[in-house]
Amino acid sequence: MKKARRRTRMTAQLVEKELKIEVKKSQVKNNQTDISSNILSHSSNSDVSDVTVNNAGRAQIQANSNTGEQTTVVTQSMFPNASNLTMTGVTISTVGRDLIQTTNNNFGVPANEKAEILKELKEKLNPIAKPARKADTCLEGTRVKILNDLCNWAIEANTTIAWIYGIAGTGKSAIAVSLARKIRKIDTKKEVKLALTFHCVKGQETSHICNLVPTLSYHLAQVFPEYGKGLLESLNEDPSLDSTSLSLSEQLELFLDLPVLEKLIIKSSEKLVIIIIDGLDEWGTGSNRTELLRHLKTLNQFAWLKIIVTSRPNPEITKELMGGLFIKKIDLTDHIGTADDLRKLISSRLSWVSNEKMDNMLAKANGLFIWVTTALRFIEMGVDKDGRLEIILNLEKGTHDGLQPYEPLYLLYKTVLTESFSQPDNLRYLKAVVGAILAVIEPVSQDTLKNLLCAKGLDVPARATEEVINQLSALVYNRDGKLYYHLSFGEFLTSAENNFNIHPEIAHFQLAGACFEIMRKELRFNICHLETSFIKNKAVKDPTIEDRINMYIPSELRYSCLSWTKHMRKVKVEGRGNIILSTVTDFMGSKWMIKWENGQKLKSLKKNKDLETLAEDIHWIVDTFGSVLSESTPHLYLSILPMMPPRSTTVKSLTKYMGEVIKIEGHRWINLPMTISTTSKVFSVAYSPDGRYIVSGSDDNTVRIWDVQTGQQFRGPFVGHTSWVWSVAFSPDGRHVVSGSADYTIRIWDIQTGQQVGESLEGHRNRVNSVAFSPDGRHVVSGSDDNTVRIWDVQTGQQFGEPLEGHTEGVTSVAYSLDGRHVVSGSGDNTVRIWDLQTGHQFRGPFVGHTETVWSVAFSPDGRHVVSGSFDKTVRIWDMQTCQQFGEPLKVHTEWVWSVAFSPDGRHVVSGSDNTLKIWDMQTCQQVGEPLKGQTAWVRSVAFSPDGRHVVSGSDDCTIRIWNIQTFQQFEEPQQLSNHTDAIRSVAFSPDGRHVVSGSDDCTIRIWDMQTCQQVGKPLEGHTKRVWSVAFSPDGRHVVSGSADMTIRIWDMQTCQQAGKPLKGHTYWVESVAFSPDGRHVVSGSDDSTIRIWDMQTCQQVGKPLKGHTGRVQHVVSGSDDKTIRIWDMQTCQQVGEPLEGHTNRVESVAFSPDGRHVVSGSADMTIRIWDMQAWQQVGEPLEGHTNDVNSVAFSPDGRHVVSGSHDCTIRIWDMQTCQQVGKPLEGHTKRVWSVAFSPDGRHVVSGSEDCTIRIWDMQTCQQVGEPLEGHTNWVESVAFSPDGRHVVSGSADMTIRIWDMQAWQQVGEPLEGHTNDVNSVAFSPDGRHVVSGSHDCTIRIWDMQTCQQVGEPLKDHTYMVESVAFSPDGRHVVSGSWDKTVRIWNIDPSNPNLLPASISQYNQENQSCSINPQGWLCTAEPEPKLILWIPSHLRGGFSDLRQVGTIPADAKNFGVKVDWSKFVCGENWISVWNDNPEDEE
Repeated sequence: MKKARRRTRMTAQLVEKELKIEVKKSQVKNNQTDISSNILSHSSNSDVSDVTVNNAGRAQIQANSNTGEQTTVVTQSMFPNASNLTMTGVTISTVGRDLIQTTNNNFGVPANEKAEILKELKEKLNPIAKPARKADTCLEGTRVKILNDLCNWAIEANTTIAWIYGIAGTGKSAIAVSLARKIRKIDTKKEVKLALTFHCVKGQETSHICNLVPTLSYHLAQVFPEYGKGLLESLNEDPSLDSTSLSLSEQLELFLDLPVLEKLIIKSSEKLVIIIIDGLDEWGTGSNRTELLRHLKTLNQFAWLKIIVTSRPNPEITKELMGGLFIKKIDLTDHIGTADDLRKLISSRLSWVSNEKMDNMLAKANGLFIWVTTALRFIEMGVDKDGRLEIILNLEKGTHDGLQPYEPLYLLYKTVLTESFSQPDNLRYLKAVVGAILAVIEPVSQDTLKNLLCAKGLDVPARATEEVINQLSALVYNRDGKLYYHLSFGEFLTSAENNFNIHPEIAHFQLAGACFEIMRKELRFNICHLETSFIKNKAVKDPTIEDRINMYIPSELRYSCLSWTKHMRKVKVEGRGNIILSTVTDFMGSKWMIKWENGQKLKSLKKNKDLETLAEDIHWIVDTFGSVLSESTPHLYLSILPMMPPRSTTVKSLTKYMGEVIKIEGHRWINLPMTISTTSKVFSVAYSPDGRYIVSGSDDNTVRIWDVQTGQQFRGPFVGHTSWVWSVAFSPDGRHVVSGSADYTIRIWDIQTGQQVGESLEGHRNRVNSVAFSPDGRHVVSGSDDNTVRIWDVQTGQQFGEPLEGHTEGVTSVAYSLDGRHVVSGSGDNTVRIWDLQTGHQFRGPFVGHTETVWSVAFSPDGRHVVSGSFDKTVRIWDMQTCQQFGEPLKVHTEWVWSVAFSPDGRHVVSGSDNTLKIWDMQTCQQVGEPLKGQTAWVRSVAFSPDGRHVVSGSDDCTIRIWNIQTFQQFEEPQQLSNHTDAIRSVAFSPDGRHVVSGSDDCTIRIWDMQTCQQVGKPLEGHTKRVWSVAFSPDGRHVVSGSADMTIRIWDMQTCQQAGKPLKGHTYWVESVAFSPDGRHVVSGSDDSTIRIWDMQTCQQVGKPLKGHTGRVQHVVSGSDDKTIRIWDMQTCQQVGEPLEGHTNRVESVAFSPDGRHVVSGSADMTIRIWDMQAWQQVGEPLEGHTNDVNSVAFSPDGRHVVSGSHDCTIRIWDMQTCQQVGKPLEGHTKRVWSVAFSPDGRHVVSGSEDCTIRIWDMQTCQQVGEPLEGHTNWVESVAFSPDGRHVVSGSADMTIRIWDMQAWQQVGEPLEGHTNDVNSVAFSPDGRHVVSGSHDCTIRIWDMQTCQQVGEPLKDHTYMVESVAFSPDGRHVVSGSWDKTVRIWNIDPSNPNLLPASISQYNQENQSCSINPQGWLCTAEPEPKLILWIPSHLRGGFSDLRQVGTIPADAKNFGVKVDWSKFVCGENWISVWNDNPEDEE
């Protein structure tokens, strides 16, 4: 579709231009006709110049836009009444109708605009600047007939293509060069433009398929500015278009588009454009040449275009051009006049040779110009020219045998070489020098060649190289400062067995060794003498980075760095290959490797395990950090190496050379995928069969194709669906894509044209959730919310057979088996079913086990298993033979599983769910490695690449990500530590504040070190269900845990082992556990309505369970939903007395008196009751007065009073002695009271309410003290006294925190503002100097009590609401818990920098603010930012605020990063980052 739009737009522009021209013409014609009719017909005494008269009776105006002159054509009938009319320069014409000619050579594009267009096109197309590099021409007076015939054909013929062909040495290139010169001087009425002469030379850039068509297009744009303008607009519209990465078919479609070129015919009626392509047989592959020629033949309709091709008569070229009726063909092998031309050539250079001897030479030449020119050079360079002539004359006569066309030429080559290199030493040097000339990846200069051959291993003296080249002057020539040879000479040396035979593999082996030797010798740290790390490469000046490369990097070193891997691939492993592999391994494991930045070339080396690991390592570096390498070379050392995975082979080998670098502590490396950003949610992704492309379907109703290598959009969007596209898939041949949509239709799309193929497949009565092609591509299967599976015939577009019915809910997923005989389906009815396509009936199933919708299903490649993913958060494998589940369900995901897929080899399964992807081993049914994290919303679709090395995922976060799962596993840390994989239910500090314990729904308890933020030891595993509660013993030596598996477990902190057996006895969830103050007992409360006491010494239950409750137990002195309070004797473990009964509704709150003699309880029955622990009786009557639920009760510090708060908006004080309410209710709140607390001295009570006020109450007078503390504009959700009782802090849903002075009874300062959502939790620091707050806005903020100002920036790394905050015992840290399932620890010491420490302020003397820009650079502010550090994407969240010193789990999003800046250097001091000669270097 995009191509169609580009064509339409370019064509429309051209049409619009044509219309404008025609309108102007019409206006000129009409105006001049009026003049003719109204003026000339009645004129007298008129002088008319330049008039043409005809008998057509109409006026004609010939206008030339270049000169502005017009010629009026009139007839006698137009001015019959005129007298004394004088006509000067009259021409009589018989044209029978209006004639208007307009000439405009620039076609409406001003010269300055044309220059700008060409400048931009040059950047976009990257054409070869000077493609015409051959200089040999035909001798004056030779090839005259061929050249004249071609010129006449170009001017007069109606055909477009001419083909000049002949075997090597017949002079094709000389004809091409001479023809180009002749065309430039051609004299004709037509304007002739030689747009391009393109010489294809094997091994050079002109032989690459990425260069010919873009270069041709660029030169065509120079001739036709309108074409260039339209082409540039197409390229600008789609930034993903890169001429260097487009396939040949894409180049031809985009750059030589027929509809656009058709519009050029009119404009070029007086213009002839000629293009010469020389040596086509040396360009691309056979299939490339076939594709190009087929396209060029379609241009035959354009009379203004002439294309001249020269080549050998290769089969694929002959097939395309020989049979063409409209192709001019010239066979140089048998061309008449060749002998005369060769005679002229010999005479021009050897005038003293007799005719007889000349005839002898011509007979031996066999019509080959290369034979003659080589023989002439051989004779001319000799001292004894007559002697050398005799050598030539004594050669055997050539033959016209078509099977041996090169026999005379090869004989000549052998003779020339024998004359100079017959001695053994000479022969050795010849083979070394010529072997190198043949093997170099691209032509090199003589000096470069000398330096390569001087390297250890080859050891060819520089003088010897010079002498060999001098002796080879008849065969090797210097052009543009580089050494070239005729292709036939190379073929002679490598194809015949003789003394001069060159083995290419040996030559490549020797050059690879030379490259290594040169790199070892000449590579240097900071070889380009970069003075600072603050600027990018492109900003380097005086001299520029390009100039520095030429100044400081010798040509042989540049060649070695760029070419050694190419030489490596030419060497077989067997034999000498093992030697070079050993050399490579040594090199890659040394300091030289990091100085060589072309590591991606190694990715094809798979011959040696150690080398393969190194190659993957370097390949990964370049893939991951390529942008940084290209932007700033110093940051290879400053940024990349310090942040590499510690287990990387590269890091291990280079550690000893690393000097002053930043150190990142305690983080685990995670996989960095390629990320493709889209503008909509991605519901479905799939790989093309060749792995080069990915198709996606989205909620913007479109289908798009993406290039895997570049991450850019390749095709699309394909538009047609009217609702979300839920499923997409490639056809087996990769030419089509099928899509299923919520608009009830299935559509098939052509990848090349972007058009829909045929009509939509219609029949479903509800959303189409899933589609797939059959293995043979002839059918499509679809699954829909109409509960059916349907098969469609791709050719006819009709439904094949009846719908497959059986599911009772929508069909969410379908897939074919590899043999195409079966289809598997998953459904909202929680089942998986297998269908037989021959019978149209269910074949296996239903497979039952999932408890919620099955959203994704797939067959294994061998058809023996099916995998399914479900909204029940599990992945299940099913055995096709037994119809049973294979192994246990895979239960690691915490949210719905949206997508599953098998790897191509069937050994692994990938699943996508809650922002993560997980890889599973089919043999063990265990997860492989860590989850792949990076998506920030549901992962809707996953798929393996055809080679199994990558996984693609599509997500609701509007991205497509490509994961390299093999490279990632290489960098994984040993599986010693792991993180919680589900919600964290409970956390607690150890008594000394050095550790944190956490319990989770993942059934584990984990201990975390506060200093390192690392897990201490392995997870404490044993519970089989979620852990509800954890607590430290008073001495910190043990941890107790309670679980939904109905057990309590004791864990030893020293050994990280379970101490004794589980404490069993509860018959339902254990929700709360705690140690006694002396640490000798543990108490547990359970949903089985019991409390149990456990002896720590014996690990036995002490006595019997404390039974009696019939509802959930909430406290040791317990209040319950069964409306009772029960007291338990700790010695006897028996209930003391009868249950404390009296409440008639649930007990909301209970508390012991400070002396333990009484219990107070508050209930939803609106009463408070006091219970005497001695008499086991209720003390007095219920304390009645509240008219709604009693939410909270508490004893005063001296135990003499109880305070209660209620939904009735009152607080009441109760006297423990009299059991009477003290005074009247504390009234004032107008809405529910949420929170109450005593002051530390017990003299006051503070309350917070839904009425937005805080009130202080005097315990002596039972009166409100002062006015309500007003200021909040929404619920007061949390209140707390300061440790000294002088202040109260409150947090509110109005997003503010307020501090209240209990002495002045005033708000202290202004509200603490900054939060953007409810403040859920507030707490004082132990010294009372600070307050911490946590909010629904996902931030934590620290506030200074003295200034009432926020301290520093908010702590922002949580990704969901912060529910709880607390200070550590020493007040230096804050711990926060969030709905994002993480616990984070923050260093709030004011001296701790949040980004840059003072130690590097020397590099930022202007004190500019620093931030991390979107490209990952930590840099100073614009306009001239200083580059401080580049930060990988997975570290940027934590790096943006270094106050976060720990995160549980450690690899959560925005995890905390610990940075040691003490040895960091940058700017002008950056060179101290590297130590080239460490003490421990061998």
